[in-house]
Amino acid sequence: MDNTPNFVTSPKLKIKEPTLSLVFSFRNEEENIPELVRRVRNILTDEIEKGNLSGYEMIFVNDDSTDRSRTLLMELAEGKNDIKIINMSRNFGVYPCVFAGLKYTRGDAVIYMDSDLQDPPEIIPKMLQAWKDPKEEVDVVHTQRSQRLGESKFRLLLTLAGYHLLKKISHIDLPIEVGDFKLLSRRAVNHLLEFKEKNPYTRGLVCWIGFKQTTIQYRREARFSGESKFATYRSS
Repeated sequence: MDNTPNFVTSPKLKIKEPTLSLVFSFRNEEENIPELVRRVRNILTDEIEKGNLSGYEMIFVNDDSTDRSRTLLMELAEGKNDIKIINMSRNFGVYPCVFAGLKYTRGDAVIYMDSDLQDPPEIIPKMLQAWKDPKEEVDVVHTQRSQRLGESKFRLLLTLAGYHLLKKISHIDLPIEVGDFKLLSRRAVNHLLEFKEKNPYTRGLVCWIGFKQTTIQYRREARFSGESKFATYRSS
């Protein structure tokens, strides 16, 4: 790790409000990271000012990038106290990186997502609201795409077929059009970390652990910049 920050908190800290950890897995996202950090900081600072959070941290898991992603993150971290960088020893893929990041989270709630801005961070307040609803008491907030912009018809059909196939052959209920953009309670994260799989399928494990889960819908955007680093069969 390059640095170990404390939570960024409000000067008028309300201890009763929760803290949030965000985990970002990335590989060669130098074109997207500055905009991602800018938007996340603005959103979470606003949530703190509104009294919805008492603090946050961003954990970036570097999946052996070969571009300037790590350098940019270190520059963005200067003078701040909200970024932690975990560097993988080689290219492991998304799910091992997500689990590596989860191990270092300290928040009462954890959101993990990709770094290409297809999953807009502006949805985060809505996710927090769903998690904090006292009538629901949920441990997992899934996000379900109502639209997927910037993708070809072939890719959309192939992805949809993949979702239905997984749902059919799985013994757990895997929701359609729900990917790797979720909020987990601290209890849910702790249960996930008990698994020792070498190649964890995070989406399936999150559903398998149980607890009360809910879903909110959103429109998935096209990539902010650059090309996808994922194979079609992995498309979230």
